[in-house]
Amino acid sequence: MVLEMLVSEQASAAYNECLLMIEKLADMTPNERNVKYSKYQWLFPKSKRMITLDDQLTNRQDYKRKFKEMFFVICKYMFFPTHLGQCSYSLFQDRSVGKITSDRYSQKVILALGMLGYITGIKCNYSNCTTGEKHGMIFEIDQQKLHRWCNALDRKVSIQREDINLDDYSEWKWREQYHTIMDIEVEPHYLEMAKGFLADFSAYEQDNNIKLIRGKKFCASEAIVNIGSKSSYDIIAHHKTDEYGGRFYTLMTSLKKELRHKCISLDMERLCEVDVSSAQPTFLGLYVKDKYGTHTEWLEHCIRGDFYKWIKGICGTKVKRKRVKEYVMHYLYSYDDATAEKAHTKEYKRGYWRFERKLNEYLQQHEPSIYGIIQWHKENPEWDADKKKWRNTLSRDLVKKEVEYIQLCISRLPKEVKFYTIHDCICCKQSDVAVVKQIMEQCSIDLYGLKIRLNVENNEPLRVAV
Repeated sequence: MVLEMLVSEQASAAYNECLLMIEKLADMTPNERNVKYSKYQWLFPKSKRMITLDDQLTNRQDYKRKFKEMFFVICKYMFFPTHLGQCSYSLFQDRSVGKITSDRYSQKVILALGMLGYITGIKCNYSNCTTGEKHGMIFEIDQQKLHRWCNALDRKVSIQREDINLDDYSEWKWREQYHTIMDIEVEPHYLEMAKGFLADFSAYEQDNNIKLIRGKKFCASEAIVNIGSKSSYDIIAHHKTDEYGGRFYTLMTSLKKELRHKCISLDMERLCEVDVSSAQPTFLGLYVKDKYGTHTEWLEHCIRGDFYKWIKGICGTKVKRKRVKEYVMHYLYSYDDATAEKAHTKEYKRGYWRFERKLNEYLQQHEPSIYGIIQWHKENPEWDADKKKWRNTLSRDLVKKEVEYIQLCISRLPKEVKFYTIHDCICCKQSDVAVVKQIMEQCSIDLYGLKIRLNVENNEPLRVAV
């Protein structure tokens, strides 16, 4: 996972060079290899057995794998002007590069950088300890080659990676989704705005020698540029499913709804979105129906399309629908977590506590099956080792139902329908909306014995600028 991420994001150019280096070295005799890298052997500690790249060029595949993994982990820190050529070997060793218990790996990486032509020589930099300066080796760098490499990163030049297989994720019909995304056009005005934002962001970051936090606007702008330029197979074809609930992610997932609606089109048509109305409450109602065979009032209001209005009436709150939706999501997926509560304002917490008390009273009396499922998950959170926090797993159960439903829907779409998915939503051309909606309704009947309520968004006529 680390290797795949860093190859695509940080080191694709060096990755090509590394593969060529390994391929050439594999054809050499041990003596020829010794001649090739003899001038860099100062990098290795004095020991009974000299450590060389022969360790990595044996028939044992695990050596090659470990070498490549560590090469890219360390390159993440090495291939930046602020590090490469400016910090000493001892400083580099102090930097956090994962769980490295031996310096043998970093020495092999520096050897590889020398063989690739980035490191051209060394200077000793042993200083007086009383000065407080660090001592060690300073590398002489081929700055022109480094500059070309950095420019390649800025342009996100990538390669036709063999590890991306369009036959993967067949249950998501990824091949069809990929070709749809490749055919999408970006409105020129938004494309230029996104390019300008990224250029200004990068210039400010470089001029001030700081690492800015790349927020949602940066990700959205990057997605627009990638879709519009179609310069990289890697970027357009990047896809994954999360291990938590099985949701499928593509480049389109990072685009905000307002940008999807305004700045992209397909075959000169508006891209519409057919999704499940009140999706999470609906899938909770279906979850309870499958588990207990109960068609709840909760589910009935989801199907009618007035779920949030119904909830607002039960709780007697006067806040707007958007806030009611926030309260419902908080109610479904929260648990007794003092840390999470601190993130909300006092006004929000006062309003939510009244909302929660009223909703608890109603569900306990009128919807015990819904109440029981929600409370059980609140009282039995699971520890998320990656995010280092407890997690209410009700969302996982509901996402699994969503995945089951959407996968069935796309499996029945005609071949001529171009589409891509965003969680509970199927995006398609405006002319295909009726077909997609009919299939989604029929799938809900086949799965649950009822027709769930669907929304169609962005279905207004497309206004073409003259």
